[in-house]
Amino acid sequence: MAFYTAQAAFFDGRLEEAIRLAESFRAQYPHSGHLTELNRVLGNSFFRLGQPSRAITCYERYLAATDRPLRGDAYFLGLSYSENGKPEEALRMFQLAVGEADALTQNAQLQLGQTYLKLNQKQQAQMAFEAAARDRFDSQVRETALFNYALLAHETNFSVFSESITLFENFLREFPQSQYTDQVNDILAETFLTTKDYHAALNAINRIHNPGRRILEAKQMVLFQLGAQEFINGNMNQAIHYFNNSIGTGNYDLQARNNAWYWRGESYYRMGNYIQATSDFRQFTQNAAPADENYALGWYSLGYALFKQQQYNQAVTAFQHYLSAEGKHSKAEVADALNRVGDSHYFNRDFSEAERYYAQAADSYPAAADYAAYQRAFVMGLQRNYQGKITALDNLMRHYPNSQYMDDALYEKSRALTMLNREREAIEALQKLVSDFPGSPLAGQGGVQLGQLYYNSGNYVQSIAAYKRVVSHFPGSDDARNALVSLETVYRDMNDIQSYVDYTNSIPGGVRITPSRQDSLTYLAAENIYMRGSRADAEASLTKYLQSYPNGAYSSDAHYYLGVIANEKGSKEQALSRFRRVIDAGNAKFLDNALLFAAQAEYVNDNYRQALADYSRLANSARNAANKQTGQLGMVRCQSQLGSYHEAARTATELLENSTLSPETVTEARYLRGKASLQTKEVEQAMADFRYLANDPRSIYGAEAQFILADTFFRWKSYDRAEAQVKEFMQKGTAHQYWMAKALIVLSDTYKAKGDTFQARQYLESLRANYKGDEADIRQMIGERLNP
Repeated sequence: MAFYTAQAAFFDGRLEEAIRLAESFRAQYPHSGHLTELNRVLGNSFFRLGQPSRAITCYERYLAATDRPLRGDAYFLGLSYSENGKPEEALRMFQLAVGEADALTQNAQLQLGQTYLKLNQKQQAQMAFEAAARDRFDSQVRETALFNYALLAHETNFSVFSESITLFENFLREFPQSQYTDQVNDILAETFLTTKDYHAALNAINRIHNPGRRILEAKQMVLFQLGAQEFINGNMNQAIHYFNNSIGTGNYDLQARNNAWYWRGESYYRMGNYIQATSDFRQFTQNAAPADENYALGWYSLGYALFKQQQYNQAVTAFQHYLSAEGKHSKAEVADALNRVGDSHYFNRDFSEAERYYAQAADSYPAAADYAAYQRAFVMGLQRNYQGKITALDNLMRHYPNSQYMDDALYEKSRALTMLNREREAIEALQKLVSDFPGSPLAGQGGVQLGQLYYNSGNYVQSIAAYKRVVSHFPGSDDARNALVSLETVYRDMNDIQSYVDYTNSIPGGVRITPSRQDSLTYLAAENIYMRGSRADAEASLTKYLQSYPNGAYSSDAHYYLGVIANEKGSKEQALSRFRRVIDAGNAKFLDNALLFAAQAEYVNDNYRQALADYSRLANSARNAANKQTGQLGMVRCQSQLGSYHEAARTATELLENSTLSPETVTEARYLRGKASLQTKEVEQAMADFRYLANDPRSIYGAEAQFILADTFFRWKSYDRAEAQVKEFMQKGTAHQYWMAKALIVLSDTYKAKGDTFQARQYLESLRANYKGDEADIRQMIGERLNP
């Protein structure tokens, strides 16, 4: 009877009487089965009477006897622990108080958030405040929770889906008279800059009717960041659009305006608009402070824009400004600038100055000095220092045996040796050229020269063999035509014209020995129309030429121009057919461009094997470094698509050895090598590439790399490293929200594997509430984990 009397007093709110009766019962019946409930009554009563220490003592006895405490009592005990400075114990109780969606859960989540803050666990606090803010059972609790959630999202940069802006806006809309209103308004402007979802930030700014200066400063920077994001992703037109708007905002944020000028200039440069790029780089260098991180690069880029317009004197001035502003004199860009100054003097025919700057370039960055060494040797030849040229080329070939200028070096060495009447040595250099670099365009020119040298020495058999090799390897080219003309001379001297006639008749396609006058005039007239820009008339004239001379001396040239016209009209298949004729003819003048188009077209059409063949040929025969790099990168893409992962990794490594690659090429090459290395079980190489990429999650490659690193650590059961990786990703942020969502799922799985099912569920609930994407796999993974 005494137990029920104490319980009745408790239910009636007569707490002091309930305590007296319960303690009396406990003293009389120390082994009663009702003690568990009476300890709960005592703990509850002491808490409600403001005696948390005594409440803890009774509640702990209650907990010792049950595995499933009532949620309300767990909540009260959590508050008691909190008041007594025991946040770890309070945390455990508030977690037990969380259950079905009701006011108690909402209050418990609020208390969880505040307790996590005491423990300096801000990300967990944010998750708890978010959970409390989602419920609407208690408006005051929701107000406090929503404010704290938004504030933490801002302070910790943990607003991975840009919810902080929306949160602050929602808060002001729902609680316009809140005590926190002024603080929210001050923070909102700063939030526009800390979020990584600049689209959401811009939309929010545009909803403000009368923005103040601080908001306009934020807007100018947000517009710049949007442009930078588009630039990183290769969308130059869209990047220029945002840079235009940033510049047009005014002079609110001078750093944003100056940066917009610089990167708009880079965008125009990438698009080949060198005049506009020059204008923007000038604006940047005139307005940016020397301490600006891009100040030196502004002069460097200005130099290049002027160089591309053949304004060599002004380019030299800009590059010299760069060299003065750049503090590190042993970096690749310094050597490159010195090379361009050398090139400018070369084009201005100031060969002694060109040689001087090439020498400086080689000394400043020996690791990539092959271009400077080659150019220096070349200008020595122009100054008739042939022995110096030979010595310099020999040094180049000895120190840089894998240089892309090896074929050029052999060819130029043969020319210098010929000028010194050392024809036997010249023949040796040319033999090495045509045997080691059979696909090089210089092998055609060198083959003609080799045939001439053999002829000069009276070795007609070898001369004929050299000329025929040019005809067979470079059909339809100027070199082939020159070889055929020279062959006639050799056979005439041998008094064997019949063999010459028999040979020319055996050439596939009936190639003419020399173009007839009518052939030449008809083609040149059509080409002249094309050069004037009259595309329709040019198409008609070039087509008529091919109808009259289907195997004419200039048939592959005509096919190239018709291919360009077809491409401009959107007739991709017809263009590809035309370019194939150019490739088959081996027309060195247009081979690079034809291969570039054909390879890309085949790749887009999923014809990866043919695309690989085209890219491989381009990589081996390209006439400049940029096209060679494009060929190598295309090879890696195709090899990856074909599942040839060892080859993909090997080709990517060869490509990455080049010190002049653009940042975009380096990023893609390392991404493809990393993916290939995963497939070949070369995990350390893969992880090294992904760690490199993960430094910049603004690119889609960097965002995916962050996920891959975290997922790999999770699969290795390195749960602490997986957790740290995801939190690093969250801190850096990204515009590529899909990969962030996948990383958060890995984080949830990590917490579950570590036994923290509460945190695991919290992250999934937050992800489900805040992720804006509609990818089915993300929704499915969340659902499977929340509702197993």
